[in-house]
Amino acid sequence: MSDYIYNEANKLLKKVKSRDLFEICDFLNINIYYNNELNDILGFYTIVNGRKAIVINTKSDELIQRQVLAHEIGHAILHEDYVNDNRMFKEFELMDMRSRPEYEANAFASHLLISDKEIDELSLEYDDYEKIAAVLGVNINMVMIKILELNKIGRNFNEMFIPKGNFLK
Repeated sequence: MSDYIYNEANKLLKKVKSRDLFEICDFLNINIYYNNELNDILGFYTIVNGRKAIVINTKSDELIQRQVLAHEIGHAILHEDYVNDNRMFKEFELMDMRSRPEYEANAFASHLLISDKEIDELSLEYDDYEKIAAVLGVNINMVMIKILELNKIGRNFNEMFIPKGNFLK
């Protein structure tokens, strides 16, 4: 499955010719909405009346909003069969590693947000994930997932530690 997720993310990036998440959503014909009344929900992906939509909680900071958007794009690509009209993937915890669809969406998001070239170069320059994450402007767990996923497809990065399942609760 790691090969599939990696290949799907890279196919999308080649088609769009950009890592800009808004351009990706535009290409996929996904509308983005912002809402400040979602309480504990970080965001969700849904299809209503045949229209794809991602809703993002504006109470989250921009870093989390960006990661939620990438994560929900992952659901749109990998799990569209699960989402019928008026059903949705709700995110209460970003990076929930306890369910397969959630982990898969996280893995997809890590490939959208972090290029292989960036991780190659930064892993040579820095010896910890926190520094790499700070340079990339992503949560440390995105870096860990990217490295775990690259290792599953044959790369050989040093895995310093494995992300917890509910780190952005």
